[in-house]
Amino acid sequence: LFFFFRGDLAFPTADTIGLTDRKDTPEAVERLAKQIIEQGVKRKAYSRRRPFDADADIDYINERNKRYNELLDRHYGKYTAEIKQNLERGTAI
Repeated sequence: LFFFFRGDLAFPTADTIGLTDRKDTPEAVERLAKQIIEQGVKRKAYSRRRPFDADADIDYINERNKRYNELLDRHYGKYTAEIKQNLERGTAI
């Protein structure tokens, strides 16, 4: 079946399909605002600052590079530990 649309029905917008006719109740808006505030409070409760280890080797140039190095070490650290030790001792081939 082929339908031929003319005028506004060919390319409907939010105004032509009735999306703007709906009105939210004030109670629903207040409930939504309260839920969003509660989510923010919960997120802050779970957020914590990682402790800084002053004795750790510095192998980064900025915070972004520090995070990237941590990610690489988490995934490939067990494979590169021997190479790192050899480089530090100066016995690398």
